[in-house]
Amino acid sequence: MGSGVGWIDYDQDGLMDLYCVQSAATDIYKSARPLRSALYHNNGDGTFTDVTEKASVGGEGHYGQGVSVGDYNNDGDIDIAINNRGDYPELLRNDGGNANHWLEVLLIGTKSNRHGIGSSLKLTSEKGRAHRTVQGRHELYVG
Repeated sequence: MGSGVGWIDYDQDGLMDLYCVQSAATDIYKSARPLRSALYHNNGDGTFTDVTEKASVGGEGHYGQGVSVGDYNNDGDIDIAINNRGDYPELLRNDGGNANHWLEVLLIGTKSNRHGIGSSLKLTSEKGRAHRTVQGRHELYVG
């Protein structure tokens, strides 16, 4: 039983990777194996690779009920926050370093939409294209 997903460019390669928060076993559902959250690396060809163990972000034993992604410490790499049922929230701080370049864009509206929610950014470089849309905060990160 999944309970949240977050699109995150955790390695700043310009491709949106996927983090899935996993709930824990309940009286209704018991898994044959331990449940864990998972991070899937976008290979850029329509496929994803499970990098959960390599990144140490499995969250075994927690009952995750939501996820939020963003750069909480303003160091340029995207971090993950998880809301756990019956436990403290968990911050998975991304300290992988910035091996790739990244761009932060701060969007500020002039009237009612001060955070620019719904705004889009399209970026083209020699490595390819990236498209991001403001959904809840006014910062956009592109790796």
